[in-house]
Amino acid sequence: MVDRTVVVKFFPPFVHEDYGREKYVLERLADKIPYLPRLLAARVLDDRIEWPYLVTRFEKEDVWRDCHGDMPPTDKLTVAAELGTTIRDLHLWPIPDGLKWPAAADWSTLVNRRIREASGRIGKITCRKG
Repeated sequence: MVDRTVVVKFFPPFVHEDYGREKYVLERLADKIPYLPRLLAARVLDDRIEWPYLVTRFEKEDVWRDCHGDMPPTDKLTVAAELGTTIRDLHLWPIPDGLKWPAAADWSTLVNRRIREASGRIGKITCRKG
């Protein structure tokens, strides 16, 4: 977070694929899902390895854990229903096959592949003297 104005999210080598996914969602759903932060920039920092990053507007909202204690039960249910509807709508949004998460059965394969790829990328980093 920078000056409570923007949020910069970097994607290290083992989650580079998440960059494309998140960028796609933020670009296409900004006007459809009211709670998504606004995407301000999507770039790649090239510093011996690539560091994709997203810059979003900082959204100052109350955090659920800080505000629900004194809330009447009916208000809690209203918030939960609205949040559930929003999350359902978000997950129903179609995304291209190349950006989809793997099936649960493929999760272990994905994690192991990302570890191997990250190890290869990180292994290429060299320290500069002076």
